[in-house]
Amino acid sequence: MKSWGCCLRMFLFFVGLMGLSSAVHAGRVGVYCYMDGDGLDVASDSNVRLRLAVTPAGDALLQVENLTDRLVYVDRGLSFAYTNSLYRTLFVPSSQTESHSYTHGVVEKAGKDWAWIDGETHGRSQTVWDQRVAAVPPHATATVFVWEHLARLLRPDMVDTGSTGSWTFRHKALGHFLTPSTATAYPAGETGALGSKFRKNQVRHYASDATPLALRADVVYSFGDPLMGASAADSVGGRLQVGTFLRAMAVDSYRGVSRDGVYRPGFFPKAMAGRLPSFAFRSGRSVGEVLTEAVAVAAPVVVIVAAQAAMHHEGDRPDWAKNW
Repeated sequence: MKSWGCCLRMFLFFVGLMGLSSAVHAGRVGVYCYMDGDGLDVASDSNVRLRLAVTPAGDALLQVENLTDRLVYVDRGLSFAYTNSLYRTLFVPSSQTESHSYTHGVVEKAGKDWAWIDGETHGRSQTVWDQRVAAVPPHATATVFVWEHLARLLRPDMVDTGSTGSWTFRHKALGHFLTPSTATAYPAGETGALGSKFRKNQVRHYASDATPLALRADVVYSFGDPLMGASAADSVGGRLQVGTFLRAMAVDSYRGVSRDGVYRPGFFPKAMAGRLPSFAFRSGRSVGEVLTEAVAVAAPVVVIVAAQAAMHHEGDRPDWAKNW
């Protein structure tokens, strides 16, 4: 019994030691991001309206609205999406396989229950290829590109969003700002030394040419399908560009962001005087999660120690008592 009591004390001491060192660096915050123009930029001509819109889920949509009575064709192979200094065409050859199955048969009612008599199941699958040309019907809107998970697109040399993995006590969970504000003028209230972990009420303001996130799109459209030998008259269309950038970031409570990174409308970070964020993300981990990790790491250790203690205790007993 003394051995098990000793093991229990060692286990509690080990967990407490790990938990204490971990909890010093534990914490969870919400980081709220403000795009220029509240995350919406629009460009248009007499035929098409191009819209770049950031969603509360942390994605950005590129949408084309047809303002005419004719079909508009967007050539995604000649249109481009920019993320910071990198670009790609809207069209990348890809495919996905869709599977469908259905069952039919005969059932029979026996008293209060139904019994399956006979039947068969059929299934089919088909491969769907991404299309280079997107046709937009008259007076309709189509989404032609999506920037997903904007928090993952932030420049790593300006913002460390933090790690979502385990081992919080290795000081990697909570992110931090790596640069000061780059805007030439910004409201008072910027706090937090460079390299320090995210803390509530920290703020950064950014200029358009020095920002952690810049999005831009360059879209080509026409009135004839360029892959179907459209006539010269139908090929005449236009080219439009839209763009936005991350203007500010503020740190506040994580309660304004759901677990899956969706911003909860109605939460206004105090540091930004009630301005509505474009998107947000969580950074860090709770003290409870840290302590749970500490217990998970400590458990195998205490099992080994207990086994060794039991063997040692057995060896100390006199020979006449070992069989009792």
